[in-house]
Amino acid sequence: MRCGPTLKPSRAAIAFLLSVLALGAFAEAKTLASLEEVASAALTSNLSYRTARAAARNAELAIPDVIKLKSATLAASYSCTDTADPGAGGVAAVKAVIPVLEQLSVSGNVSDDGSGSLAATVSPLAHSDVREQSLVSYRKALAAVDESGRSASVTAVKAALSWMSAERSLATKQKAVGVMETTYETTRSGELHRP
Repeated sequence: MRCGPTLKPSRAAIAFLLSVLALGAFAEAKTLASLEEVASAALTSNLSYRTARAAARNAELAIPDVIKLKSATLAASYSCTDTADPGAGGVAAVKAVIPVLEQLSVSGNVSDDGSGSLAATVSPLAHSDVREQSLVSYRKALAAVDESGRSASVTAVKAALSWMSAERSLATKQKAVGVMETTYETTRSGELHRP
């Protein structure tokens, strides 16, 4: 027989824990022993945190390299200078341009007669905004990961604390009801034995 009100855990705490358990994110939910474990487990199951991590990874991959070797060029050419003499042949040449850094590139060419040249071009004021903008985007994505992780952890810990508090309050009230029932039964049985 129940005497007295019972305390129900908050709907948000119940919804959170049930959704986590229903999705199987906490297969070992009963073994979570500390709030740190709850916060850590929340990160593995939080969709916005995982999405933010994926966005940060994509932003990291979008940062252009400092070394510009990907845009190196190699060109070969052949030209015939004397069209009246078919046996005179032509001149073959090879030219390469290698941008090492944003401010430095090396170029050179060689012809089949042994002549050639080598040059280094330095552009001290050259600056690409694309790399800097990509770095800023990456830093913003990392900040979003931190914020999302912090938010997921705080939400999970608050829900766990709310659940624990409600569970303890319920246990305390159930014990109080048991004491009241015992007191009532003792008092009632004492009144029945009086003449």
